[in-house]
Amino acid sequence: MRSKTAADTLGSTVSQLQERLGPLTRDFWDNLEKETDWVRQEMNKDLEEVKQKVQPYLDEFQKKWKEDVELYRQKVAPLGAELQESARQKLQELQGRLSPVAEEFRDRMRTHVDSLRTQLAPHSEQMRESLAQRLAELKSNPTLNEYHTRAKTHLKTLGEKARPALEDLRHSLMPMLETLKTKAQSVIDKASETLTAQ
Repeated sequence: MRSKTAADTLGSTVSQLQERLGPLTRDFWDNLEKETDWVRQEMNKDLEEVKQKVQPYLDEFQKKWKEDVELYRQKVAPLGAELQESARQKLQELQGRLSPVAEEFRDRMRTHVDSLRTQLAPHSEQMRESLAQRLAELKSNPTLNEYHTRAKTHLKTLGEKARPALEDLRHSLMPMLETLKTKAQSVIDKASETLTAQ
């Protein structure tokens, strides 16, 4: 019955701690989200600009890829039918005929990939430079410095407000921990006595 009471007390203490800390942590995260929203908006705007510049190249790449896949599917289809009809006898011959088609397809795909990489390279570099510039601006931005100061203040306030609740929890737990320690020691002592008696 005692252990149940201790568990109830622990549960009650933890619930009280959650009730007291809940509003404090919610306020902290709400303030943090509001104060960093402009940073997220600026980053999204930069990413959207790059996306719009790059999208035509990606669309063209996808179009060429689909066209070539369809073209080679049509070339390979009759060979597949012939393979089924001829079975083992013509397997080597058909493999020889399929190999150049597959190599040609692979080479064309590589050409498309290389072309896309070349087209995207300036935009990738521009994006890197833009992000580097944006980060440099953010580091020197007075608003960000102010946010940093305010965040530290919020954290300090949160810590100060949470301290009494944590102290209460510690004081509530100490008697329970002492009781558990005493019971554990008693069990160990009895086990030692039993082993010694044997």
